[in-house]
Amino acid sequence: MFDGFAIPDSDSPLAAIEGVWTKRTHWDWHGKVSATAPIVGVSFLKVGSLVQWARSEKGPNLTLGVRLHLGRYDLEGRDVQVSFSIGSGQPYTRTLLATADFLPRIPAERTIPVGHIFSICEPFGEPKVELFGIVIFKDQVIGVRNGLWHLKAQFAASLPEPLARALTYGRSGEFSI
Repeated sequence: MFDGFAIPDSDSPLAAIEGVWTKRTHWDWHGKVSATAPIVGVSFLKVGSLVQWARSEKGPNLTLGVRLHLGRYDLEGRDVQVSFSIGSGQPYTRTLLATADFLPRIPAERTIPVGHIFSICEPFGEPKVELFGIVIFKDQVIGVRNGLWHLKAQFAASLPEPLARALTYGRSGEFSI
């Protein structure tokens, strides 16, 4: 469903994404995505046919924080809560890792096309967790009440459901594919 997805009429300049893993009692990947113009973002977490999503704030940001957190549920460190965010809002789920020291491989630095859904890392865990994101230029969205934003109608009109609804309604949610 996410393969080849792009915001129509997006000229697709690149944004830079970078970050590093840190370990305390849990594993945490902290990074940022930066562009040459203000951006907003959406994080997607897919397990099976269920996709959870959360949108970033609508502020005039050239940079948004990106975070992948693996919080431990057991002493061994294999049963973890996975949460993923671009900006604010974090969809989350639980999964079982192959080993306690397993970390999803995320490049320290890379570029991503603005307006296209990208994968943050390879799928991992049992059940399998897949993480995706999209960065959109703020001039392609309209601000609404309480810090929310919606993709402008001319960009949303040709998008497939349920992605169109995720980019035009609410702050977070879920859908089945």
